[in-house]
Amino acid sequence: MGHCPSIPQNRGLVKRIALKMANYQVKIQAIRSRGHNERPFVTIPVAIARALDLQKGETVEWKIVDRAQLLLVRQPQPSPIKHPAKPKNG
Repeated sequence: MGHCPSIPQNRGLVKRIALKMANYQVKIQAIRSRGHNERPFVTIPVAIARALDLQKGETVEWKIVDRAQLLLVRQPQPSPIKHPAKPKNG
């Protein structure tokens, strides 16, 4: 198969270009619990989560850019704690 000069070979670049062109509209939803105030929440579309490789339990932060824009910022994940290998008996 030949190389097509119009298609970048760097898959990361292709993913970034595709993300910049993608628009996903979501609605603000609300959770109502007895005895609690209504809490708004926003879901992240699966296509965005997959493209960004978001993981369950990952920490993100919302930053307010202005009244019309929010910025979702990924937080650095702590390095896993490496335990020393236990010596084998025998």
